[in-house]
Amino acid sequence: MPLYKYVHPDRTDILRDQTIRFSPRSALNDPFELAPHISGLSTPQEIAQLADQLVPETVEEIIEKLGNAPEIRETVIAYVNSRMPYVKLQTEIISALATPIFKKHFESGFLDSIGVLCLSEHPDNLLMWAHYGDAHRGFVIEFDERSPFFNQQLSPDDELRHLRKVLYSDERPSLTLSQVDNFAPFLTKGNAWSYEAEWRIMLPLTSASRTLEVGSEQIHLFRFPANSIVRIIFGCRMPAAQKAKIRDLIAQSPKLNHIQFAEAAIDHKHYRVNIA
Repeated sequence: MPLYKYVHPDRTDILRDQTIRFSPRSALNDPFELAPHISGLSTPQEIAQLADQLVPETVEEIIEKLGNAPEIRETVIAYVNSRMPYVKLQTEIISALATPIFKKHFESGFLDSIGVLCLSEHPDNLLMWAHYGDAHRGFVIEFDERSPFFNQQLSPDDELRHLRKVLYSDERPSLTLSQVDNFAPFLTKGNAWSYEAEWRIMLPLTSASRTLEVGSEQIHLFRFPANSIVRIIFGCRMPAAQKAKIRDLIAQSPKLNHIQFAEAAIDHKHYRVNIA
């Protein structure tokens, strides 16, 4: 299944340089990006289970140090059992206090270091053309999803470096940090965005081929193989001069002259554009 990138008409540099931006979550237009609700470090059940596991081990160490006599064992166990509710409460309090700190480090140390390339399943979505294709004056790049560029996994467990389908839901995922065992909650967006039919690949921003300083913002560009582009689709409002500019750019580059062209045209009967 090919995937599509809607771009502004001026973004011919993507074709010329074969580099494309991967955006940090702060630059994406959805404030909920990569942001499931993190409710805590662990669930209350996990905290209780941890206390039930660690306290007996500690008790045995204390009894052994005190001589391991039966009366000592009985006294220590009776005392610890009487204090267990307070131990569990203190553990919950510590977890609650530590959660914001761990969450901050998780976000700034990991999530903010990830760059995202967003692609769509469809080249003819009117809202995508309007929002990302400069009101139909831009163009769409059709990518071959089988290109090695879209599968750079370092291991089968690598959650990044390969194409991931975005999930849509009315409810935000809610989980504890201890429950983060896969990236699915971070690939979930609100149903309002479902029209995008999005797939994405995420790469560490530190592996960018080139980083530009634009004002106070850093633009991270990643090089991709020219043969991963299959086709360019011109928007139905793109001026003829801009189409000619792109065609000339493609024709002058031996690495790009395999690329085909198509145009979006307004349908005479329905509210849609036809690609031909």
